[in-house]
Amino acid sequence: MTKKKIVTSMEKISQELKERIYELYPDGWSNHVKRITKPTGDFFYAITVDTDDSTYLVKVPVKIDSKSDLEKEEEQQSYGDNHSSEDTSSGETEAESSDDKDEDDY
Repeated sequence: MTKKKIVTSMEKISQELKERIYELYPDGWSNHVKRITKPTGDFFYAITVDTDDSTYLVKVPVKIDSKSDLEKEEEQQSYGDNHSSEDTSSGETEAESSDDKDEDDY
């Protein structure tokens, strides 16, 4: 007997299929997502879920970082780095001050 092949979305699946997903991917499905390209060139992301009588491609939402997202993250990180170096009153970094303490212990 051939299995039915069904394409659906996460919002439309039954509770039984959701439970099957939890069984198959107990640590989450993010590392199991496949990019599916349609004949038109469009694509979607999905995970595969097999049951006794069917194979499902379940469409899942995927967040892809854009260039602007990455630039915002870099700005936040550089602000955080500059901000932390301004907090030292003696002008030395934490690594330098901890090195001095380690030398005193010997």
